[in-house]
Amino acid sequence: ESIIEVTSHKMKSEFGSVAEIKKDITDMCGIEECYYVIVDSPDNKKIGLFSWAPDTAPVRQKMVHSSSVDTLKKKLDGIMDKQYQCSDMDDLETHLNTHLGLKD
Repeated sequence: ESIIEVTSHKMKSEFGSVAEIKKDITDMCGIEECYYVIVDSPDNKKIGLFSWAPDTAPVRQKMVHSSSVDTLKKKLDGIMDKQYQCSDMDDLETHLNTHLGLKD
C-alpha cells in the first residue's frame, strides 16, 4: 500500500499497513493548509483522491488547491476510482474508512 502526498512543492511516498496509512494521512493534514493525497489500496484495488481543504484555509489557497485538484483529476482519469472532499477530520476519517473498506 502506498500514500503519495502532493503539494505545490513536495511529494512524499510512504509504505505501510492500512492502519499506518490512515494515521499518516491524518497526521499530514494540517489545520490551515490544503492537501491532495492519493491512496492506492491493493486490498480493494482502488485509487482514491482525497482533497483536504479545511474551512480555516485562506480563500486564495483554496482556489489554487481547487484548480490543482481539477488538473490532477484529469491526469488520473481512467485509473482513479473516486474523489473524496474533506474539510475536517470527521470527513477525512469517514471517507478514508469508506475507501479502504474499514468500519468506523
